Amino acid sequence: MQNNTKNIIFDFGNVLIDLDIERTFVSLRHFVGDDYEQKLKTVYPNGDVFVDFEIGKISEQTFLETLRSIAETPLSIRQVKEAWNAMLLTIKPERFDMLLRLRQNHRVFLLSNTNETHYNFVDGYLKTVYGFDIQHFSDTYFDKAYYSHHIGLRKPNEDIYDYVLQDAQLKAEESLFIDDVAANTEGAKRVGMKVYQHRVGDEIIDIIESLL
Repeated sequence: MQNNTKNIIFDFGNVLIDLDIERTFVSLRHFVGDDYEQKLKTVYPNGDVFVDFEIGKISEQTFLETLRSIAETPLSIRQVKEAWNAMLLTIKPERFDMLLRLRQNHRVFLLSNTNETHYNFVDGYLKTVYGFDIQHFSDTYFDKAYYSHHIGLRKPNEDIYDYVLQDAQLKAEESLFIDDVAANTEGAKRVGMKVYQHRVGDEIIDIIESLL
């Protein structure tokens, strides 16, 4: 990496917060069967319910009711929500320290594909474990945090990267984007950002200095 990086844009899941995505889809398969994707197309034929939820196009209630409607056995909304949140694990406190340290010499941002249910879960997790809410997290550790369901855009579409660059008044060539998903780093690369695909299981704290 060149050393002219002035801005660092972090993905959230599997970079700053640990995930086990398979836990959620194991739960979904348990409740609705292995063919849940085909069932979803039947009850939600005009789009992708997961994508629409991530860009705030549909409400949390609609999303959860859609999943509940394809269950093979009766489910409560609470059970559906617990299954959907099962992928979310923990945030190591050392990562907060890393972000504050980076902010001394760089502008630091968060760019997350997320949704209302996961956003609220992280809010509760932060309050319980660290004593502050997600708004404090967004304001304290980043120059600005961008959540897909708030801005109506999602990775890897180029328009979300253009939005961040324009909104934060950043130059793409001075900005490093870090994400664990190849399609997302490729999207950022297409708009001129420097990118790093983070390998799940690696610790970002151990890697970040070598990228700057």
